[in-house]
Amino acid sequence: MSRREVRLKIDCEFAQLPQLVSTKLERNPAPLAATGLSSVSRYATMQHEELLSLYCPEARRVQAAIGGRETDRFPNVELIETLEQPLYFDARGESGFYWASPVQTCLELMRGDKRDRETADQIREFILHTVRGDR
Repeated sequence: MSRREVRLKIDCEFAQLPQLVSTKLERNPAPLAATGLSSVSRYATMQHEELLSLYCPEARRVQAAIGGRETDRFPNVELIETLEQPLYFDARGESGFYWASPVQTCLELMRGDKRDRETADQIREFILHTVRGDR
């Protein structure tokens, strides 16, 4: 269950945020993973706001490590404090940063609106093609 959300504005290009987060947490690692919505571009095409949402067990500790100012006006990072282990299961690591798995991404999108569910269908097809060896 999500406990707390902290929205931050970090002075960094959006595409560079995952690398910045992993670099800032190198010395003091924290288990964290991008949410399904933040990971969707890895598995399907979908337009969404430039907000990197991360699951983490200690939002304030991660905030202290990565910096940024807390704001609700145009944040580019959202820390969702949670201890739910399934949210971190099978996260896909890349350059020290962890993205939600295709299954986690699909499940999260299935709870959304029509556009989210249509994108979840794309990811389901991605998963099936991967399992069959088509990709």
